[in-house]
Amino acid sequence: MNDLTFQYRCLSRGEDDFTLSFSNWKVFKNETKISCEFIEVKALKSYFKLNIYSNHHYQIISNEKNKIINSRKASVFIIVLDSLSHSNFIRKLPKTLSVLINDYQSIIFNGMTKVGDNSFPNAVAFLSGKRTMTSGYKDEINIDIKKDFFDSLPLIWNDFSKKNYTTLYAEDYTDYNLFTYLAKGFKNQPTTYYFRPLWLSIYKSWLIHRSTYLCYGNNKMHNIQLGYLEKFIQFFPQLTPLFSLTWFTEIGHDYINQIEIADEDFENFLKRNKEKLENSFLFILGDHGHRFDDIRKTSIGRMEERLPFFSLSIPKKLKQQRKDIVNIIKNNSNILTSFWDFYVTLKDITNMGDSNSFEYNKNSLKGIYSKRGESLLRPISEKRNCKNAGIPEEFCPCQREVSLVINDTKSKILSNVFIKYLNRLLYNSTNLCEKLKIKEIIGIEKFLPSIDINKSFFSKLLYSFQENFNIMTTEQAYRVTIQTSPGDGIFEGIFLSNSSTSYINYGSINRINKYGNTSYCVNNQVLRKICFCKSLT
Repeated sequence: MNDLTFQYRCLSRGEDDFTLSFSNWKVFKNETKISCEFIEVKALKSYFKLNIYSNHHYQIISNEKNKIINSRKASVFIIVLDSLSHSNFIRKLPKTLSVLINDYQSIIFNGMTKVGDNSFPNAVAFLSGKRTMTSGYKDEINIDIKKDFFDSLPLIWNDFSKKNYTTLYAEDYTDYNLFTYLAKGFKNQPTTYYFRPLWLSIYKSWLIHRSTYLCYGNNKMHNIQLGYLEKFIQFFPQLTPLFSLTWFTEIGHDYINQIEIADEDFENFLKRNKEKLENSFLFILGDHGHRFDDIRKTSIGRMEERLPFFSLSIPKKLKQQRKDIVNIIKNNSNILTSFWDFYVTLKDITNMGDSNSFEYNKNSLKGIYSKRGESLLRPISEKRNCKNAGIPEEFCPCQREVSLVINDTKSKILSNVFIKYLNRLLYNSTNLCEKLKIKEIIGIEKFLPSIDINKSFFSKLLYSFQENFNIMTTEQAYRVTIQTSPGDGIFEGIFLSNSSTSYINYGSINRINKYGNTSYCVNNQVLRKICFCKSLT
């Protein structure tokens, strides 16, 4: 070991979300005390200065921004598993599910529904109560994501910070982070603890390119982030209120079955930290189901994509103080709910008193904190539909539909309308993107009128009559799925017709198979799903 030199340097966030600041390399001495949060280490062969070992480490450091406060407010921990549906959580994470149900008495929501196509609009919904990037709706965040920082967006962790919570935000897969994917990110560090700087350094490191997929050296990537959350949980005394959002993307985003490799790790994490977590609000959820795996091409996959996993565990003390709250939440778990309700729930928690006694009344807080949504901690009306729950029609799990013959005249007309619409979206990028052509008509479905439980008997009878005799109402909606060339993209869109020949697009265009880097030449989130770069042909 005498011919080895061990060195370290501190790293931290630079001037924005894309830059890092490094200290000079220093030589380790016996029992060196390091006072920075993120550390990079290496070992050099003394004579040749050959780097034979490198790694990154982290620790929680106390500072003026996170003074330890004695409070009886409950901590809030949110863990998001990207692209994980309700059904796939049950299939692939049985050990984790068992701990949630048996050890934490978590309540699993069967009707939680996404409100946007991908991660960003769903995250913005439950973090700010605002709608964005949803076709057919006004954008409510008023931010040009390529030009403006997100600091002005009223995110929920700011509400917790104002209530003297110490906050944390961690998200892996830095190229595709919520606020930095084809976007400018934050100018100032958004939370007290922020894990992005370490991930940036890891993804740029020499070691990551020599590591097994989903590993960094001999560490699983998801365990690095779980470890950071665990240090955060254990560092502070029980009476210090904490808020964290920990988002796992890489483990489940690309392959539907891959998440199962983390089951035992999540199980053990929950068991190790039960003492702290069982006296907190613990939310574990997906942002949506899988959007690109082969299952998405099936009707089951389409439904799974709309229904993310969502579980809620409430503080043990709150259960003891409010005996009825568990039954209220259980009842809500079988009602149609959405991320708007999650947002209102978080706002509800921020306004709990120090005693956590939760001043209860029958008011669901509808319209108080957001245009949409009701608190999951209070009774929600069972007479709910997608419209009054704020769920766009294209994501509504209550739709009824019937398949049309693929080669009939209407199917061909709809498919031609769709391909023209796709090429119209690409109009300003024709110098970069190929013109798309129909390779195959995969499916056409006609939406049937929803049977609303609030409707009268005669309204339901009219619906039945229209369905049986194929009578078109004022507007008829169709889902069209086609495969295009070049690139073999599979696209799904909804079109409305108010006559036999007039069709307009309604809602978002969904790409339901992987596209990798085939659209690298454009920097627009919508066009990334559609474009096939000319340089690839």
